[in-house]
Amino acid sequence: MKLWNPNAATNWSLLFTVSFGAFIHFKNWIELGQPARAKTSLIWAIVGMVITLAAPTLALPYLMIWYFINGRSQTKYLKENNIQYQKKGWGAPLLMGVIFVCLLGVLITLTSSVGITN
Repeated sequence: MKLWNPNAATNWSLLFTVSFGAFIHFKNWIELGQPARAKTSLIWAIVGMVITLAAPTLALPYLMIWYFINGRSQTKYLKENNIQYQKKGWGAPLLMGVIFVCLLGVLITLTSSVGITN
């Protein structure tokens, strides 16, 4: 079984938003055969994206809430069930994270400049 390291996903969320980590956890839960947990992670990712776009100042508090309520559960699950896995590479996910953050920055800049000029 190949998974992304859930601790690394959580850490990368500090840079790439909670949506990044929650989506990585979503993909891992699918690989682990846990569809209910996958669905929960996907919901966290979608809500995180909405919050990041609508109210960026709430993104960090939402990240902390996600971590304590849901984010650390995958690492705990792997340890409790003594699950060994091959680590997936981070190239593609990190590239997507960079693209997302760049697009988010452009969007926030554009919406801020529209508010300033009107």
